[in-house]
This record gives sequence, structure tokens and C-alpha cells, in this order.
Amino acid sequence: PDYKYGWGLMNTARAAEVVSQGPADRFFYDTLQNQESQEFVLFSRGTEPIRITMAWTDPAGNVPTPQLNPTNRILVNDMDIRLVRQVDGEVFRPWVLDPANPSAPAQTGDNNLDNVEQIYLEQAMTGFYTLQVSHKTALSNSRQPYAMLITGLETDFVASGYNELN
Repeated sequence: PDYKYGWGLMNTARAAEVVSQGPADRFFYDTLQNQESQEFVLFSRGTEPIRITMAWTDPAGNVPTPQLNPTNRILVNDMDIRLVRQVDGEVFRPWVLDPANPSAPAQTGDNNLDNVEQIYLEQAMTGFYTLQVSHKTALSNSRQPYAMLITGLETDFVASGYNELN
């Protein structure tokens, strides 16, 4: 993502394939409660990139007075996703843009400005990963529903012939 093109052009054919033909657990809804974190164990065959996108409808924040490119933080519920590769503990973080330097390319880090976060690993290793969903400050209304779309990882690894001992 960048400030000029956003997330780029949508690949509608791939999106339809992922949602309609992929496993049912690739796209799911859940709710994070106040002071809660969630973890999901997933498996990568290492044959395709990993892409995890989380989005939520954030409660209305304090909107600044009209101005060009306001720097005020408007996000109310600051949700976070992290992906931890179990074999070595490496942590993968979502894309983040620098509003103070809009021409800079996106980096990975702690995204505390957006209600959409995406982790992308082009070269995934075969093995188990832990997806962590959490939040920083108290959640408005004590909870936050969210949607998650995952490609390149499996949740049904035991049925696929894998288990924690392999």
C-alpha cells in the first residue's frame, strides 16, 4: 500500500476464487472482547505467499476540523495482528505508512492509524504459525467485531495429514 495508489487494483477473479472456492475458514468473523487476545495456530505448506487481512468497523472518532492531510489520530479501537513463526519465533507485522513522509514506501510495524491491517510474507517457510489478535487501549463498547481473510495458511492441518509431531 501507499498514499498515492492505496492498495492498488483489485484482482476480482482471485478475490471471487478465494471467497467462493477456498476453504470456509479462510474468511471468518469474530469479536474481540476488552482486555482479551486471541491466538490461532495455522500451517503453511510453504508453496504460496501468506496474506492475512483484518478489517473492522471502527466507532466514530473525533474528526478534526477540515484541513489537507490532517495528522490527528482518529482511530478509536486500535486492533493489532501479529504472525509468529513457531520454529524460530520470528514475528511478522502488518504494513504501515508514515503520514509525515507520504512518499516513503510502506514498511512493516505497528499500525495504529488504520482499521485495516495486512501481513504479507512472499516467501513463507513450511511449518506452523501463530496468528495473534489483540488491542491496545480499552475497546469502545467493551468489544470489537472484525473480519479476517487468510490465504497461504491452513487451519485444517490435522485432516491434511499434518500434526504437531511432524
